Amino acid sequence: MRGRQDGTSSSARPHAALPRWFAVGLFITVAIEKWAISVGRWQYTEAMPTIAGIGLSPLLQWIIIPTLIVFFVRRVTASILSK
Repeated sequence: MRGRQDGTSSSARPHAALPRWFAVGLFITVAIEKWAISVGRWQYTEAMPTIAGIGLSPLLQWIIIPTLIVFFVRRVTASILSK
């Protein structure tokens, strides 16, 4: 693996962008949910648990699916790079 000119590897901080990625995605999820509810695009039934007026399902989808994607992509990438 080739290093950058500052002597560090390009993968020295592989987790640096993840918090921003999750934060932006979570912000977009909340914004779309709030907008859709306010304009009547959809509404939640009594059966849907909510957190701060946002359905638990969309929030969990944003947390679980990207986490699984990152896990599997890193696993596949590590496997490819180790060959």
